[in-house]
Order: sequence, then structure tokens, then C-alpha cells
Amino acid sequence: MLNFFLNKPLILLIWLMIFYLSCSDENQSMDNGMNIPPCTDSIANCEDSTSTIDTAKTRLKGITGFTLFDINNRNNSSDIRLFFDLLDNANLIKEIRLILVKSILAPSFTQEIADTVSVYSIIAPVQTSVKKTLPPALRDSDGDSIVKEVDYTAFIYLVGKDTAVINMLSAPANLQLKDKPLRDMYVSSRGTNAVILFDGVTGEYIKDFVPNGSGGLNLTQDVLFGADGNLLVSGRGNTAIKKYDSSTGAYMGNFTSGYTLDEPTKISLSPNGTLLVSQWGQNKTGVAEFDGSTGAFIREIIPSLNLGMDHAWDADSNLLVVSYGSQDVRKYDAAGNFSSILISSSLQGPVNLWFNTDFTILYIINWTNGSVDTYTPSGAFLSNFISGLNTAEGFALDDDNHIYLCEWGSNRIKQYNYTTGSFIKIFSTGHVVQPNSISFGPNLDP
Repeated sequence: MLNFFLNKPLILLIWLMIFYLSCSDENQSMDNGMNIPPCTDSIANCEDSTSTIDTAKTRLKGITGFTLFDINNRNNSSDIRLFFDLLDNANLIKEIRLILVKSILAPSFTQEIADTVSVYSIIAPVQTSVKKTLPPALRDSDGDSIVKEVDYTAFIYLVGKDTAVINMLSAPANLQLKDKPLRDMYVSSRGTNAVILFDGVTGEYIKDFVPNGSGGLNLTQDVLFGADGNLLVSGRGNTAIKKYDSSTGAYMGNFTSGYTLDEPTKISLSPNGTLLVSQWGQNKTGVAEFDGSTGAFIREIIPSLNLGMDHAWDADSNLLVVSYGSQDVRKYDAAGNFSSILISSSLQGPVNLWFNTDFTILYIINWTNGSVDTYTPSGAFLSNFISGLNTAEGFALDDDNHIYLCEWGSNRIKQYNYTTGSFIKIFSTGHVVQPNSISFGPNLDP
């Protein structure tokens, strides 16, 4: 054999080259499989390696604005409200897990431990903001019930849709304990002849508290909790103010009696406890007054207005009424005697008005141009406090310096800072059609 190759140098050369290349491939294979240590970076999942498979993995961006509030200390998790914004496309996520850890264990809580935790709350992946009320049966990562005597730290764990997406554990968020009365938000839905119930902290839809047309409700206008705690509702298609059970929303009958209302709009409780109702009717355009406890008719405190709307009282108990038609604010004494036109310019379809707590600023909502303007008690213009709303009617104030406004043309509620007028967020959207009034009332969460 050797003589054969010696007699044929070219063949020998080719044979030697094949042998060399074969050995080289084998050595390279051995280096990859044995001598080069495998990637063990569990966080990066070898993303920085030269592997084609690993560099193709997607690293999740995570969340922002992660906050929890324990509102009322019910001694379980049913009053905890959760907020965060998801930064990733929901299609990348298989599951969002909320994990509550005893705070003493939080410093050592890692993603590896999160993988082993079997007690958590699952949150459906969404693209925008998450606002959620936690279930009463939620337990911490040790399987223990949530109790107010223990401090907790929360984590959000994003689980990728498959192995090509890298899981991500959020930074921790401490549970902020707040002991204050918990209230829900009741919003009129003119377009569906209903009253809609939202969570007063998160803005989550809870249910149609007064379902479409319950008790004959027609063209819902204003919502107000009466002297006995039950809900009073006006509707322009009705001839009396309707009353609904504050716990169930069940229709309880007509509240007002002894007077046939003609397209009732805004309703208010006066300082002496009577109920005032404005009217937009063909035959009756004034403000009617009723007993605040029984609903019995007292008198027409103001005989006529040009599309009268909301009512307010100044520091001297004078009655102010804003009129959409005449675009002014009229002042009356406590007995209903006309005093003066307080404001007659710069208003564009005014619908609501109220004073701040010390009666130094008068706020007016203009429906037409979607604004809230401020005035002195004597009617001098101060500022364009809030603007840019798509037609506005209806407002509410909370205990945390927020003002909520119904954006009638966009079917949503917006939240603003009550000191600066700066926009905070869209508090709730959907489920309401042409919202035009808001009232905070009893908390009906489970």
C-alpha cells in the first residue's frame, strides 16, 4: 500500500489532506461538547452567547407604575387595589402572576424562587393599564391568609408565551395601608337609561346598578343619594324622581309626589335638606322644591328659567342656578327671590356649578366647549381651569384632591388634579353612553 502512494504523489497528498480535515472537525466537536463550559446564566438565558437559538429569544420589557393600595383594612385581600402598565405586547405573555410575599422574606426573593411559588393571583394579559381588585381568598406565597397585622411586598411575574420569551420578575412594590371609608362611583348613562357602577378607586366596571329602563327610567340625567341613603335619579323622559335601593339597585318607586315634573334634569339637596329639581319641559321650566325626606311637593321656588340646570349655594346661603339656554348664572336669596344675574358672559353651554369648601372659588362646567372655568364669588372670571374635554357634564370630588368629569362625547370619566387642574388619567371608559352625572356612594364590592 505504501509503495502505491509513493509511486503516486498526488494521491498521497489528497489522502493526507482528507485525514487532517477529519481530525480538525473531531477536535472542534470535542471543544464544543466538553472543553467549552455550557452557559449557566439563568437570567440572561445565554442571550449573549453565539448560539443562534439563544440570541433569538425575546427579553420582556416588564411593567411600570406598579402600585397597590389596601383601602379599608377588611383583614383580607378583597379591598386591595392593584395598578400597573404593561410595557410589552400581550401576545408575548402567557400569564401574569401577582405574588404577595411577607416583607421579611422580600430581600431574598428571586426569579428562581418565583418559578417555584404555587400560590399567586393570575391577571389576564392586557395591552394597556391594569386596574384590578384582588380576590378575597388570595393568600401569600407561603399559602397563608392576608391579614392586616403582617407587612407584605408584591411582585409581578411575567411568564413568556413559550421558551423563546424570557420570563421577567418585576421590582418589588410595598403594600400601602390606608384606613379610610371605601366608596364606589355611580354614573348616569343617558343613552342606555341606566346607572352604571364603577370601583371608586380603580375605575373598574362592576355592574349596571340600575339596569336599562328599570322602573321606567328614561333619559337618565342626575344621580344623588338622598336623606335615607338610597339613590335618587332624574330622567328627562320621566315625570317624577325615581328611587332605587342603595344596596341592590332595585326600583323602590317614585320619590317625588304631589307635582308632575316636566323633563326633570339636575337635582340637588339644599342646605336645609329640601330637594331642588330643574326642568326643561314645554310647560314647566322652573325649579321645583320637594321635602328631602318624604318627596312631598313644597313649591316652585323659581317659576321659570331658560333651560335651567345645576344649583349651588354661596357662603350666605344664596341660591345660584346656572342656565344652559340663557348661558348665565342667576342669584336668588334663600326664599327664592331673584337677586341678580351673577355671570352673563364667557359661558358656553353651562351645566354644572359648585363652590370650593371655603366659598372663595366658583367652578362652572361648560358643556359646549368642554371646559371648567373658575370665578370669584362675585362673578369675576379667574381662569380656564380645565379644557379640552369632548363635551362635559357631571362631576365629583374625592378625598384625595381629585376631580372627576364626565366626557359626554367620548363615553368616559376623566380624573384631574383638583388643585392644578392637570390631567391625571382616563379613570373609566366603556359601559356608559352619554354620561352626565357622577355620585360617590356605598361600596358594593364582594
